Amino acid sequence: MSDNSRRLLNLDGGVKKSSGVNVLPIVAETWAQVRDDSNKNVDWLIASFDGNGTSKTDICIMTSGCGGVQACSNALPDDKCCYGGIRLENGRFVTFYYAPDNCPPMQRGRGKNWYTWCRDNVHMYVF
Repeated sequence: MSDNSRRLLNLDGGVKKSSGVNVLPIVAETWAQVRDDSNKNVDWLIASFDGNGTSKTDICIMTSGCGGVQACSNALPDDKCCYGGIRLENGRFVTFYYAPDNCPPMQRGRGKNWYTWCRDNVHMYVF
């Protein structure tokens, strides 16, 4: 393997770059509430980039609540991409990435690229 290939694949042991995204602790805390069997007040959450528009890297909770899929879908924004998780009636969990038609293309692309990273780092696994 050539030296250039090793650098591209980061096989030379160099410093790995950060994704630049910062998932705020409140996201993990709220997901833990959704996953908690004894908590009947929260069964879904929607998270997105900082709602104030001041940050393109901070992901925070937009909203959360109870009411299942219908309540969660009613709370989805019309103009920005977001991530979410829902506890279904059968006790299973679903995570999703949502990008409405009115979402700016750059935000849509950035959000889609970071969905897996956010899910994995907040431990929003679905089994």
